Amino acid sequence: MIMFKERCALSEQVENEWKPVSSGTIFIYYDNEIYGTRINFSDDCNVVLSNTLIGLNTEMKISQNVCTWTAVEAANNLYQWRNLQAAFETEDAAEQFYITFREGVTYAEHSDIVDNIPTFADPEDDNVVAN
Repeated sequence: MIMFKERCALSEQVENEWKPVSSGTIFIYYDNEIYGTRINFSDDCNVVLSNTLIGLNTEMKISQNVCTWTAVEAANNLYQWRNLQAAFETEDAAEQFYITFREGVTYAEHSDIVDNIPTFADPEDDNVVAN
């Protein structure tokens, strides 16, 4: 179930500098398999460039029309921590993204979902799992 959908420009922090990733569509959606939520970003060709879990330990900051968070990236199955930033066209869109993110943290609290790099590799499971 899609809880939030909006266009934005996604950036990633690399060596303390924000580098553009792409413009496209960012979603927050409820994942029935984990009873929690994820943030997914796809470019204009519908290529998934980011898919992160919202866990108890996921923090987000908002400043004007920009939201910034750190999470384990699962889109490429490499499972690495990634600092991400979504720049929206309006402050209202950023605020709605942040509010929906906070709702996702509530789901994480109810399901005890912690965002972490998996300690084992299961070829059947391409999701960051709850502890």
